[in-house]
Parts: sequence; structure tokens; C-alpha cells
Amino acid sequence: MLKARVIAALIFTPAVLGFVVFGGLPLKFGCVALAWLMLREFLSLTLGSGERYAKVTAYLLTTVLALRLSGLLPPWNLELLLPAGVLVLFVAVLAQPLPIEASMRRSAFVLLGAAYTGGLIPYLSRLREIEQGLGFALLALFCTWGADTGAYFVGKNFGKHKLYPKVSPAKSWEGLVGGVSAGIMVAFLVRSLVRMELSIGHTVGIGVLAACLGLLGDLSESLLKRSVGAKDAGTLIPGHGGVLDRFDAVMFVAPALYIYAALLA
Repeated sequence: MLKARVIAALIFTPAVLGFVVFGGLPLKFGCVALAWLMLREFLSLTLGSGERYAKVTAYLLTTVLALRLSGLLPPWNLELLLPAGVLVLFVAVLAQPLPIEASMRRSAFVLLGAAYTGGLIPYLSRLREIEQGLGFALLALFCTWGADTGAYFVGKNFGKHKLYPKVSPAKSWEGLVGGVSAGIMVAFLVRSLVRMELSIGHTVGIGVLAACLGLLGDLSESLLKRSVGAKDAGTLIPGHGGVLDRFDAVMFVAPALYIYAALLA
């Protein structure tokens, strides 16, 4: 298992890094493509097979939201997007209402799927476009992955006190400490390599934020999988599961760092 994770990381990480370093349209469209892949896994977990009308609606809403947040659509106001999305959703539900008992549940999954997959990962491309954007985007990726790695190894070797066993039995408080420590160390490493103008306090803060928000993203996806009895969201990435399994933490960290950077400006 560990060998598969390492091999996948050696192949997968440089590809993602290339998109982030290049930025611009490739990263924007890359984020939209990631949103589609993650939505596919989300719908497979929640709606299963069939449900064509609901899935088409989910893809439509996710695409519009991801394109808008990535800056690939005009700056429409939420006053237009929100009611339009609700109208489209209910038209789709009314077009295929059976079984009626599950119609509102399907609608909820469509809305949650669009917001979860299309409303979070595009912030990686938005982060890349701000001042010192390359550094912040790299912090979002490597602090998150570094914290996850630190938590994994510390938890595996020293974990004794369960963090949240109802949702993720393998996670421990010791692993959390290891993850936060690794997140801080990676933050200082990225700051040094990219020569970012960040104070020591902000560097520590970003490392802690990435570790904690990454954990929240991981727990959220674990809750989703456990609610439907699934071990992984997919099988696309050997050793990691699906795209959701790999990006569940980054999805939460990228918007958080975008807000953090905005407050620093």
C-alpha cells in the first residue's frame, strides 16, 4: 500500500505542480476538470447508477460554478446564479419525479455535490493569481500534503488516543500534532524556496491553518464515504483511491488561504 502511494505521488505530484507553476488558463481548466472528476465520484457515492436527470443537472450547475469561480465566465452576481440554479434543479426534479419519496434527497445531493466539487477547488486557481500567488498556491498544496504525511506516520507509530473514531477510526490526537508540526515545517520550506515575504508568525499560522483545514476536509469526505458504506471515493489514483480522496483536504485549504491572503493584503 505504501509503495503504491509513493509511486502514485511521484507521478501525480509533478503533473499538478506543473499546472500550478504555469498558472493561467491551464490551471483554470485543470481546476474545472478536477471538479468534474470529483463530482463523478460524489454522484457515484450518493446517487449510484441511473438518475440521469439529476446527474445532468449536477454537472450543469457544477460546470457553471467552477467556470465562474475560475474566472472563465463573466462576473455574474449571485443574485442571478442562485435563483437560476434553483429553477434548473426543480425543473429537472419535476421532469423525473419518481420515486417521489426520494426526490428531495436527490435534489439535496445535487446541490451539495455542485457546491462541494465546483465551489471549492477553483480557489486554487484564484489563489495563483493574487500577489505572491505562486507561493500561496504551493503552500496550499504542499502544506496540506505534508501535514497529511506527517499525521499518517506519527499516527501510525505513536497514535494511541483516537481523534474522531465515529468518522475516521485511524486518526489520532498524536497524528494531529504530527500533522500540524509537518505543516509548519513545510510552510517554512516553501517560504524559503519561493522567497515569499511572510513573517514568521504568518508562516506558522499558514502551516497550522493548512493542517487543521486539511483535516476538516479529510473528515468531511470520510463522513461522506462512511454514510454510504464506501472505503474509497474511486480507484483512479493507485494507493490513494479517487480524486476526492487526494484533493479532499486541498479543497478546504485553498479557499481558506485565499481568505487569509486577502486579509493580509
